[in-house]
Amino acid sequence: MSSLGLENRVKIASNRLPVSVSVNDQGQYTFSRSSGGLVTGLGGLKGADLEYTWYGWPGIEIPHHDLQQVTTKLREEHSAVPVLLDQQLAERYYDGFSSEYSSSLIRTSLKSADSTVWPLLHYQLDKVSYDEDTIAAYRKANQMFADTIARDLKEGDLVWIQDYHLMLVPELLRQRAQEMKVSIRLGFFLHTPFPGEDFFTTLPSKNEILDGILGSDVIGFHTDEYRRHFLDACSEVLGLRLFDDKLKVKDREVKVQTLPVGIEPSDFHKRLDKDEVQEMIRSTKKNFSGLKILVGVDRLDYIKGIPQKLQAIDEFFQNHPDQVGRVVLVQVTIPSRANLELNQNLRTEVQELVGKVNGKYGNVNYVPVHFLYKSVSPVELTALYAAADVCFISSTRDGLNLVCYEYVACHDHDCSADTPPGVLLLSKFAGASSTLKGCLLVNPWDKTRCADAVAQAVQMEPSEAMKRMKEMRSTVDQQTSFAWAVSFLRALDQKEQEAVDSSFLPSS
Repeated sequence: MSSLGLENRVKIASNRLPVSVSVNDQGQYTFSRSSGGLVTGLGGLKGADLEYTWYGWPGIEIPHHDLQQVTTKLREEHSAVPVLLDQQLAERYYDGFSSEYSSSLIRTSLKSADSTVWPLLHYQLDKVSYDEDTIAAYRKANQMFADTIARDLKEGDLVWIQDYHLMLVPELLRQRAQEMKVSIRLGFFLHTPFPGEDFFTTLPSKNEILDGILGSDVIGFHTDEYRRHFLDACSEVLGLRLFDDKLKVKDREVKVQTLPVGIEPSDFHKRLDKDEVQEMIRSTKKNFSGLKILVGVDRLDYIKGIPQKLQAIDEFFQNHPDQVGRVVLVQVTIPSRANLELNQNLRTEVQELVGKVNGKYGNVNYVPVHFLYKSVSPVELTALYAAADVCFISSTRDGLNLVCYEYVACHDHDCSADTPPGVLLLSKFAGASSTLKGCLLVNPWDKTRCADAVAQAVQMEPSEAMKRMKEMRSTVDQQTSFAWAVSFLRALDQKEQEAVDSSFLPSS
């Protein structure tokens, strides 16, 4: 038995493996740990002596003659099993149906392979396009995931399926387990929003998607709102009703729960103790001496609301001219799928807005907006968070958004009037708005009130900032990614008892 009290073997499935596989110039395979909150959160389970195996696409198509070498190394050294999608299928299922966008390659190979699931889940109906070829690829990829996992199934296994890429896998795998006469427990967690049923029901394959997810025994969402929307869709589309916090699906009961993910704040605390980080913090504050520093950290994506943020900053300076020369925004924009026309247009729009603000309010000695289009190291990011007086997140729709958690973790220190804690400006459309009660909520579409909120943030009294930050720190410290993983697995392991161990949940 593991130190978590779980006797079962655990199998985790996500679109990509936690190990990135690549080939170097000498034709040798290299294996490196992937980044991301999911990898970090679930990686902590290893330290709890929990036996688990991770299934996912390795990111490249592996030639047949190299399969044994690569699969053996992945399984023995990384507890990972590759799902062997060929490159074309991987692109069709990911880019064509489940992902944010369609790549130029997919656009030329299919009649209409615009993205489907991602924009729908994020309320972007104008960007949704449905194509039978791409849903066929999605079905095939999900079937391959189910078949790969099924080859390793044993009695009593816990299988945890992650996110919208694999929404058909739970039911497909349940069918395989029944054929094999193996009893398992299946869980599914959605890391994005689940939209209102009036949005979701526009999807032609809505019944198939819901049936796929409902193959699970436990289904998890970040917020009560997403959970409620899912239940509404099940009621509207399938006629199901909720009884005692469970859905009755044929002869089974399906638990549907709210369990927001988090980060590991200790990772940031450890980096803050490093001399190089402290030096970067001092250097950043010196470079912006006398200025209030606002920070934005966003992937280049239309759901992140970067144009709305810049419009609000423009309005802030216009309505508060006394703040010109006193406030600066450092906007870190992480490149994402730069070959896509949609993202190229977004980057152009953002750069034009940056130029507009700097042209109106800047001078030779003062640049109001510093725009960094690059990835930054964890060390740089930690120092920037710690140096910033305000973090501004303006997502137009976001599953949770962990940038705000990271920012709070970097202000987890003793505060005084001389060194007040940071202030968090957070979009009401990010899932974290329901968990971080000490933030200043904003509507990114209302640039005037957003501008007023910026003014409130940069002029906030230290005592109020300290009170707000203390409340948020409590949530971030308790609602860790490790606690999230443990809570879900315990919910999946328990059949008749209470679904979630309250000791691992954030306090209300």
